[in-house]
Amino acid sequence: MNIAVLHYHLNRGGVTQVIINHLLSLERHLRGERWRVAIMYGGRQDAWMQHLTNLKHLDVQFVRIAGLDYATDEAPSQCEALGEEIRRQLDDLRFDLRETGIHIKKNSLAANASVSGAIVWSADAGQ
Repeated sequence: MNIAVLHYHLNRGGVTQVIINHLLSLERHLRGERWRVAIMYGGRQDAWMQHLTNLKHLDVQFVRIAGLDYATDEAPSQCEALGEEIRRQLDDLRFDLRETGIHIKKNSLAANASVSGAIVWSADAGQ
């Protein structure tokens, strides 16, 4: 099983702690399996706890995608490019979408209008 978690950043705050809690919970409950997890984020990761990359049942990889960070404009102008970049990164990791759960944190926060648009574009493209 593969899991891709997408969020704007991994700085200190509630969402970063929620992601950490999700990983620790999965680690406690998996038995005999090793799952691959891609943490896709916009580039800022001031609060990430590095010891969480050495888990017994989870292979955690970090994928920086600049288009996922907070946007300075309101226009969702990069939807297609962001959707393609997310897909390219998943392909590079060999994450088969039939075996991958994608969890997008706070995509409707409006901190980056391209994120919601990229989700729609990806769905329309059959991903």
